[in-house]
Amino acid sequence: MVQFNYECRLNGGDRVADSSEYGPYQYRLGCRESAPGVEFGLMGMRAGGVRGVRVPPHLTYVDRQINPELPPNAVLRYTLELVAIVQPPWDSGMRQRLDCSGIVISG
Repeated sequence: MVQFNYECRLNGGDRVADSSEYGPYQYRLGCRESAPGVEFGLMGMRAGGVRGVRVPPHLTYVDRQINPELPPNAVLRYTLELVAIVQPPWDSGMRQRLDCSGIVISG
């Protein structure tokens, strides 16, 4: 799991969204919980790192219901700051955790 701050702008510079109101966003890499382009941008980063990512339309949100204000075929520019890499929660009684698909991983 990763925690990161982000700012998202349209290619023309208009701000679409950011994490400043809510604090760092947390999710599991590889689980399609964010736009694929954001996930690709986070890979290889270290905690404290900042990266600019240009995301073409085919790597933005597949489901436009997430942000219906986005124009069709919009190119998005993200500024990503990786706050922390966090171990997924374990079931302390069973020493197991779930992966993205719900499969139990024993530890």
